[in-house]
Amino acid sequence: MSAITLRQLEIFAQAVEFGSFRKCAERIGVSPVAISDHIRALEAGLGQQLFLRQSGGPARLTVEGEAAYQRTVTILNEVNQLLWQFSDVRKVGKRKIRIGGHPFILRNTQKVFEDFAREHPSVHIDLDLDSLAPEIIQQRIQERTLDIGYHFAFAQAANQAPGVLCHEPLAVYVGYEHPLARQTIVNIEELQRTPAIHLSPRNYLRALIDLALSKVGLVDGLLALQSDDYGMILSTARRNQGFICMFAAAQHDVVADGLVCLTLEKPLPPLLVRQVLPTSWRNDALLSELIERVSEAIRQGDSGY
Repeated sequence: MSAITLRQLEIFAQAVEFGSFRKCAERIGVSPVAISDHIRALEAGLGQQLFLRQSGGPARLTVEGEAAYQRTVTILNEVNQLLWQFSDVRKVGKRKIRIGGHPFILRNTQKVFEDFAREHPSVHIDLDLDSLAPEIIQQRIQERTLDIGYHFAFAQAANQAPGVLCHEPLAVYVGYEHPLARQTIVNIEELQRTPAIHLSPRNYLRALIDLALSKVGLVDGLLALQSDDYGMILSTARRNQGFICMFAAAQHDVVADGLVCLTLEKPLPPLLVRQVLPTSWRNDALLSELIERVSEAIRQGDSGY
């Protein structure tokens, strides 16, 4: 029997509570593949299948999964009580490093944070994954309520501009049965006649994606949906009601959800991933070490544009 970890139990409980692996991944800032890997490892350790597998559907528990979930909740509650009981002792002398950024930017950083916390037990890493807008990140860095910030920007500046870590290419997706899915190359005029499935205007990524689309001639097109509900966006596309513009690095997961990545006659310009740091970060050995390791993990997740 394989060893069962507390992290596996936490992921299992969160997947049940959020209703799907994908929603769980979005909320805690990891990839859906990482969620699946933790669940499979837990199932191997228990020797039982916990979920009924169905692509793109809700996370439905087996009978054994229901029993395991009830026991897991009890275990996690007991662990939380233990930590709470000794929290005053445990947190004495702990330094908090606060990191904010879009969860997609930080999708490959979980192991970095886990390793860093293990190597530096006197440090507590506090993550804010609420897709903070650039101006909010900058303000919080200046106010010293955030130590490291990451955000997307439009790729107008040169690659060597301060704070640029890497490119994040964009792609366009439609449902399998959409007429454009059968075309080898899609021209912009055809896409212009197709309704768009967009993020809401209040999401700072919406303006960046609109700008990228405008650079290839897609402006003021039809709208099928504006929403920040990822599940609703995917289901609308699966029903062939329009196209989605999102990250090319998500292609594997998006295709698994029943969508097709289109090849456009004019490639979309990428977004940039920018890093925002306090002016004194080079004088802080711990912060400098963490910045270097997180930056490397983010660059490794670059799609190679």
